[in-house]
Amino acid sequence: MEDVRESEKLSRKEKEHLFRRKEILEAALKLFATKGYDGASMQEIAAASEFSIGTLYNFFSTKEELYLTLIEEKILESREWVEQRVKLEKDPLRKIYAAIEATLTFMENNREFFLLFLFIQAMPNSVVHKGIHERILNSYEKHVDFFRELMEECEKEKLLRDFKPEELAMSLIGITHAWIYRWLSGPGDKDWLQQHERIMDLFLNGARVAAGKPKK
Repeated sequence: MEDVRESEKLSRKEKEHLFRRKEILEAALKLFATKGYDGASMQEIAAASEFSIGTLYNFFSTKEELYLTLIEEKILESREWVEQRVKLEKDPLRKIYAAIEATLTFMENNREFFLLFLFIQAMPNSVVHKGIHERILNSYEKHVDFFRELMEECEKEKLLRDFKPEELAMSLIGITHAWIYRWLSGPGDKDWLQQHERIMDLFLNGARVAAGKPKK
């Protein structure tokens, strides 16, 4: 509702600017997801968005700027999506459950965006590569911080074992991301993502049938 109100305040020219920018980012997303950073050219992005190359450069001066803008805005959108759903819960464990479910749902609706990450490791070790990784890492750290705060809430209530909140956050993120990457590498069956309960069970209860130390 707030976004709608803000949109109503914009002039026709401002709305047109945002619409063109959105069209460019959507076209770039599809090309980067299928061809990778190096494989997609600004000329191809301009053609796919149905704008001239000059218009494209009016919005983004370089391909690196376009790529980073796309990723950072999507990461922010993902974090806001998760946070909004977590706010609906009061119980700390229910908040974690909501965070997992929201993360998987966002990924399911943004498959092309997550495919971008499959290409990052294959990018050349250059200044552009370094710059992209540093900016993405900075955004990712905010994602980790959010999950760490959820674990700190559980720690206060003594709901989890005596691990550091950051360790718990990284463990949960790792399990969830493994699920996501497995889904991305397959045909994209949506049923694969209806697994938040199993992820939560694995995170909270582990894989062993009974508690205790393994036999030597």
